[in-house]
Amino acid sequence: IRLFGIKDCLGNINLLEQINYEFWLSEIPKRGDLIISEILADAFPVRRLPDTEYVEIYNKSDKFLFLGSTRICRDNNCAELPDFYLEPNSYAVLSDYFSASKFDSNVLVIPVINFPDLLSGGASIYLRNQNGVLLDKVVYHSSWYQDAFKKEGGYSLERLSIDNFCAKPFVESMDFMGGTPGRENSVSENSSNDFSREDPVIAYLMNSRLAVLELNYPCYEL
Repeated sequence: IRLFGIKDCLGNINLLEQINYEFWLSEIPKRGDLIISEILADAFPVRRLPDTEYVEIYNKSDKFLFLGSTRICRDNNCAELPDFYLEPNSYAVLSDYFSASKFDSNVLVIPVINFPDLLSGGASIYLRNQNGVLLDKVVYHSSWYQDAFKKEGGYSLERLSIDNFCAKPFVESMDFMGGTPGRENSVSENSSNDFSREDPVIAYLMNSRLAVLELNYPCYEL
């Protein structure tokens, strides 16, 4: 914005003044924009992570997402997110309102009132936007831990891929902290870690227009 020739009550006239600023338009998330990228359902025994459960979300879109009234649910136990704008390609941690201060100051935390308790053995976690549209769903289970020590608690489950929802979706964190809340996951499909893949058990054609895949692992998006 350029300002020139503005006169105040005393007759003073300003010279050319330029003001630079940024603005952006936000949108409510749509399916495919916002995903669950990490889960800590069992914070005890405490290792190096905060002693609180959390769910990490990731904005995989190129949009600024308005998260106000987006719901985080465990089974049928839901809570609404406060007004918050999440930048493109960025992470945020959802945690109990009174536990948000337990995270490092460099972790972007969204405190959630009545954050649903997560079950260490497994449960269904999902996100719905303000209009009730399902954004992402993860039915996690403690059997996803391949390491017996990490399965005892204090280590998170991290999503292997933000795009491929039909490979084994989550495995235990390989980070020395036990998890990567608020930052890129320590595991990926391209990492050197030997994570097993789940291949279709049966694949066949029903007719010229319909193919059937019977999987031995849940697939939430095709």
